[in-house]
Amino acid sequence: MPKNIRYSFVLPDDSQHDFTFALNTETFEIDTRAAAVLPKWTELNFCQCPNCPLSKERHCPVAVNVWNVVLPMGSLISYETVTCRVVTQERTTTTTTSAQDAIRSMMLFVMAASACPHMDFLKPMARFHLPFPTLEETFSRVVSTYLVFQYFKHKSGRGFDKDLDGLFHIYEDFETITLAIAERLKAGDFEGDAGINALVIIHSFTQFMPMFLNRDLDVLRPAFEPLLKHDELCG
Repeated sequence: MPKNIRYSFVLPDDSQHDFTFALNTETFEIDTRAAAVLPKWTELNFCQCPNCPLSKERHCPVAVNVWNVVLPMGSLISYETVTCRVVTQERTTTTTTSAQDAIRSMMLFVMAASACPHMDFLKPMARFHLPFPTLEETFSRVVSTYLVFQYFKHKSGRGFDKDLDGLFHIYEDFETITLAIAERLKAGDFEGDAGINALVIIHSFTQFMPMFLNRDLDVLRPAFEPLLKHDELCG
């Protein structure tokens, strides 16, 4: 059974846009029933990422997913206030925020749930989707996901990357992809800038991630201090 995730937006003019995504619980990709005619900027060879592993596909799967959510919201200006409601099987989250921030949350989800092989690392986070994450929340989830991945990798006899070196390479790929998608969106004919600026925020997150990693996770340490002290006393 697919896992349904629904984003509902109430716009400044009181109109509403609803997006329902069926997340396949085997591939952790969403069903993208694209229109018969897609814009040229979604074609695979248009601003194709230099690290792209695809060759036979006609369209970039990330670009198609982004187009499906940006097109209906294309007239929004970044700073406009919207109310966004996200419904999953586990909970409902509602916030009033800027258009760019609300679209960022949805855009990051559809990018993670695309058929791009470079997005495979984000599939667990798509499965356990957290709407509207802060930078610190994103950092915590990314590191946690990577360490759980290393656990399963170690169980398969393929080593354990305790220094998180592989995570740097993963985010180098993400940075390349977000930059390329931004160039694609610039070629789109959108009245508003909320979509492109949402992607700029995502791109900024990918740039910040190596900086956080270089700080040896110190940004997360305060939350673990009680546990560290307890472990020391019981050690």
